[in-house]
Amino acid sequence: MNKIVLRRSIAFYIFISLLISTIVMIFSSCAEGAEEPAATPETTADEQETEAETRAVADLPETDFEGRAFRIFGRENTTYNQFSNFEFFAESEDGEVVNDAVYARNRIIEEKYNVKTEQTLLDDTTGHLRKTVTSAEDIYDVAALHHFTNVSSLAVGGYLSDLNQINHIDFTKPWWSLDVNAALSFAGKLYYTTSDYLLLDKQRTYILIFNKKIAEDYALGNLYQTVFDGKWTADAMLAMTGKVSSDIDGDGKMTDIDMYGLGMDSYLSFYTFYIAMGGTIVGRDENDLPVLTMNDDRNISAIDKVIDLTCNTDTALFCDDFQGKVDYDYWSVMGKTFYAGRELFMSAFPHSLKSISANTDVDFDYGVLPFPKNDQSQEKYLTIPDNYHSMVLTIPITNTDTDFAGFMLEALSAESRYTTLPAYYEVSCKTKYTYDEESARCLDIVFGGITYDLGSIYDWGTISNLLKNTIPSKKENVFASEYAKREPKALTDMQKTIDEFLSAGE
Repeated sequence: MNKIVLRRSIAFYIFISLLISTIVMIFSSCAEGAEEPAATPETTADEQETEAETRAVADLPETDFEGRAFRIFGRENTTYNQFSNFEFFAESEDGEVVNDAVYARNRIIEEKYNVKTEQTLLDDTTGHLRKTVTSAEDIYDVAALHHFTNVSSLAVGGYLSDLNQINHIDFTKPWWSLDVNAALSFAGKLYYTTSDYLLLDKQRTYILIFNKKIAEDYALGNLYQTVFDGKWTADAMLAMTGKVSSDIDGDGKMTDIDMYGLGMDSYLSFYTFYIAMGGTIVGRDENDLPVLTMNDDRNISAIDKVIDLTCNTDTALFCDDFQGKVDYDYWSVMGKTFYAGRELFMSAFPHSLKSISANTDVDFDYGVLPFPKNDQSQEKYLTIPDNYHSMVLTIPITNTDTDFAGFMLEALSAESRYTTLPAYYEVSCKTKYTYDEESARCLDIVFGGITYDLGSIYDWGTISNLLKNTIPSKKENVFASEYAKREPKALTDMQKTIDEFLSAGE
């Protein structure tokens, strides 16, 4: 039995073991006062034993809803299934771990409160919700929406409820994130957020994947320990990408058959590195209103480091740059190069792990890392969800019984923390598609550092495009001149949004 087959056999054995333990955990949670370990993005394996003794419970009254339907609305993308909601409803058990966890969780809540779950999935979530609210239709209790710029326009337009005013939702509970809520808050109002009920936001959160063989061949040291010691920085990563990159065929130019230190799915990775290094587009004033912060020394320093790391075509590649230069889909350049063992790092998402594991061309071990910090003084590792295909939760303004919506959102979020989230996170992310405990711990770190920036979500004056396209496409630091061009319109557009929010609250 060769090394890869043996390794995957071991991984499969571990997967089956965790599958059994997860299913046992799910169904035992029906017992009153059960206290199971909470394997969540915020807790490492070493901390789970402590949390198991103090499992949080939702502070909800005993209620019989007499068979009432809980109406959840989400997305179905028939072309790319990874963009579809899978965490809200399961018709029956089918042996797939997450599906069965969804089914079990729903049965727990449905039996406890005498409700039933009804799911509606459509591709254009924001467009459809806009139409239903405009028509004053009360047909959904909770909606999961994608494409954040469109979601923000719904918030400004008065289509969404302020979640801070919804009864039964307790944002101090661990199935919510105070950091995420703070990042998404606007003038003290919270129109959309995430919770442990939602999984698509985790599935579409940026991570780094690295080739262990290259790291070993070039004596790069224990990258995991570098992360755990707080020393995984832009400078450390830059030194490594420069060390491994080479013009393999010696033709004097870097093409898709050469060796790279870093491969990136798109120019959006530039923005992701910027945020990971503590960069911001906007901050907040004392009234929780946005203020442009992009043009300060700390952020300019972060931009300089991201340029060094991502825009040197001798060491790094963006898929975008290969348009018209390869005889296949240029969006596949990063993946093909990584699969061929010629890429040390690549930007990716947790669902990418499944594709790598399934690819028969991959004959090397790989692992997961967070994006690097700016320097060692940075408090934590940060990352962002994909602003287009990730999702947030909201309650339509036309909902006539927000007490029920808040109750169910709290109940399902609480139960998800101990059922569907462990099933997805532990089995799918940590065991099935990765082969070591260190990668699992790094995923804990990644998911514990998810953040958002309103400057990207609202994109006033196309200010975020400066980081998502302009600089990475030009491969040079044109920040000063480009920012000067965009700042006046960004300030005007931002003030318009502020005025609309404030007038809506009068």
